[in-house]
Amino acid sequence: MVSSFPGLEKEIWDIVNEFGGAVFPKLNWSSPKDATWISTTNTLKCNSPSDIFLLLKSSDFIAHDLDHAFEECYYESEDVSRKLPSDEFELVLRKWYDVAPSMEFRCFVKDNEIVGISQRDVNFYAFLQEIEDELETSIINFFESKIKERFPDSDYVIDVYITRNRERVWLIDFNPFGPMTDSLLYSWEEILTRPSSPKLRLVISQAEASQSQNVAYSVNRYPREMFDFSQGQTVAEFAESFQNALAVSGRGNDEESENE
Repeated sequence: MVSSFPGLEKEIWDIVNEFGGAVFPKLNWSSPKDATWISTTNTLKCNSPSDIFLLLKSSDFIAHDLDHAFEECYYESEDVSRKLPSDEFELVLRKWYDVAPSMEFRCFVKDNEIVGISQRDVNFYAFLQEIEDELETSIINFFESKIKERFPDSDYVIDVYITRNRERVWLIDFNPFGPMTDSLLYSWEEILTRPSSPKLRLVISQAEASQSQNVAYSVNRYPREMFDFSQGQTVAEFAESFQNALAVSGRGNDEESENE
């Protein structure tokens, strides 16, 4: 039996049409960005309910939000009678905007101070190095004037976007301060131990970009059993080992046939 949600689909269509034909989907916390490989556009741009359902169904991030979002949460109070709202979910649809990925940046805030800034898109953009100081200053000024001490927590991560003309900085989203948020060009060990001296970190070569792209979300594109079986090998190493194992198995079968 095929599941059907006519009421939800109508609501989605109404929002898609209201927003000019394209939306960006997410749940309460995560977007299905690990599933863009399955989209025909290789982006999170959705033009219909089926586009949204496909991304949500294919995303490990969404599955984590639905089943494990509160596993590492706890109350500081000893009152354990309160229940975490683990079953309260919302599908959030934002209007789709075509932005320049090169101008998206992630800021790590610890004790109400930026301790690191990273390029979000791990491609190599040579022009960014020419305007690095200007970008860093714009981001810090935006944080100091618009964000600092206005968020209820002192440790968090924010994503920002700088317009192509570099005249405005936009807040994209807030993220948890911890390993569940991708540290991009930093490591979490660096973020947790470095002093309050923010520095914009960029991809400085095509070689570095290629290395980063090979890592990002690769585990989300294959069945978990494959990675369990691979015992920590890269995909290329695992493929070679698997082919060798098949070859050995094939020779063994041939030898058994000859002995019969």
